[in-house]
Amino acid sequence: MEQVFYLEFICPSRIRVPINTYAIIRKEGFSVIVESDFGPYVVGADVTVSRRTQSREGHAKIFVKQDGLYIQDLGSKNGTVIDGNIIKGWQRGKPSDIVKVEPGQNILIGVSTCFKIAVGPPPIIEPKEEKMEEILEGVLSEVRVKLLSIPCPECGAPQYKPVLPGERVLCEYCRSIYSIEEGLSALSEERLKRRIILNAIEDAIKKYDARLNALINDLCDYAERVLSETLLFYETQRRLPTKEELDRKVEEETKKFLRA
Repeated sequence: MEQVFYLEFICPSRIRVPINTYAIIRKEGFSVIVESDFGPYVVGADVTVSRRTQSREGHAKIFVKQDGLYIQDLGSKNGTVIDGNIIKGWQRGKPSDIVKVEPGQNILIGVSTCFKIAVGPPPIIEPKEEKMEEILEGVLSEVRVKLLSIPCPECGAPQYKPVLPGERVLCEYCRSIYSIEEGLSALSEERLKRRIILNAIEDAIKKYDARLNALINDLCDYAERVLSETLLFYETQRRLPTKEELDRKVEEETKKFLRA
């Protein structure tokens, strides 16, 4: 059965990094994974949106069939390039021909994102033999860092630079301009906070093969306490805490979490 996924640049393309190579790996059961330096992304969830109509953001779409992967440009501004050649039938504003892509070929989407095709399951990475306490400490650290980076309210990208109250900053990824107060406000919203926590847990799952459902509820409570410490510090000191300052403030909460 054919599956179609629209490439809409949700992630990682919207991060707007310089040219990087991502490997599209076709796994058993027709699922497709994009591997990159940032980690794996699931086609249909992270990298693309499936089962929806073409939007103005759509650049191309991938067809997953029994005999391999196919791609079609959707009339994008810059086209889709396969091994240095523009996809057959491309015209701006009009869909191109549907072209099969073979293992080892490179697909350039727009001007910044290069996909390298690999068919078959990705290499199996054995989970590290570590104690659950060490795994939890790693997850907690990931949650803490992502919460305290005060993400952009538009795209969730981290802001690590020192920021003063009322100062406006330019997001290096989506180019939105926002104040630190807007970032703090967005971070307090359940949607963004939960996404940050989920991303941190998913990173741990990839690294340690930990179970998502076993961690999510406890981590939400933990994140609430970490966020409260951050907001309290900001209100009293009128600046964001450094990593060292925050580590000291939440060390007790971390110990409580691990004991529980």
